[in-house]
Amino acid sequence: MQDYAKALSDFEQAIKLSPRWTQAHINRGITHYAMKNYEQALEAFKQVLALDANNIHALNHCGFTFYHLNAYDAALEAFAQVLEKEAQNVRAWLGRGLVFIAWKKYPEALEVYNQLLTWKPENTEALNNRGWVYYALKQHEQAFVDYNQALSINPNASIYLYLNRAWIYAEQGDFSSALEDCEQALRIDDAHPIVYAYRARVYCLQGNFEQALANCERALAQDTQSADAYAVRGLISFHQGDNSQARNDFEQALTLSKNLFWIDEEYARVCSTLQNAD
Repeated sequence: MQDYAKALSDFEQAIKLSPRWTQAHINRGITHYAMKNYEQALEAFKQVLALDANNIHALNHCGFTFYHLNAYDAALEAFAQVLEKEAQNVRAWLGRGLVFIAWKKYPEALEVYNQLLTWKPENTEALNNRGWVYYALKQHEQAFVDYNQALSINPNASIYLYLNRAWIYAEQGDFSSALEDCEQALRIDDAHPIVYAYRARVYCLQGNFEQALANCERALAQDTQSADAYAVRGLISFHQGDNSQARNDFEQALTLSKNLFWIDEEYARVCSTLQNAD
């Protein structure tokens, strides 16, 4: 029900009643993770490992939490520990790939997902992530292949499959297909702020800045820490000639997340424009 405060209260009460119950600690960590309280989440998962050093779930959760804290070396080490115990652990392989993407080591990320898909060919998350790697490598047709394959396996697998495909459609000028994919994502989850942030970028590339800004504001109303929404709002401001606001929004986005590789070129253009203006 996403009532995280009440969930947290109950998990904490459970821990008081049974301090060595590892699942209660894991659930507390997952709740903090959902609330983006990553430091508290990490502490909860470490409590599990203090009770059970070989707990694979806690190690995987640590890996993803370290990833969101931009502690990529620690994340990779946590995933490595999982794979030492369970060589074909899908979550750990997925996490390794995300770390390489964050480091912009795209060939390494591609190798991770290629390997995972040899024995899990229908894993839609791996297909989505590999598609994003292909996008980063500017191999858009290969990205389309992965997104289309994943959607053929399960049309409701993830909003990101539609949103990432919409991203490429918009860059190619096919705004009708891009907006239709955004609508498909909304049918799956109309409460997720990322849907509105991505749709905002489609509208921005289309030149419909009023709709773009409205979608950004909706995303930020739902999640004040949406790095994607700040980044897209920066892009809107740049296109509207408000370079100072664009830089502020891009910097806010980069403060919230180091993983938005797509804004690098846009941010460089803003900085260059401002420098020339000065």
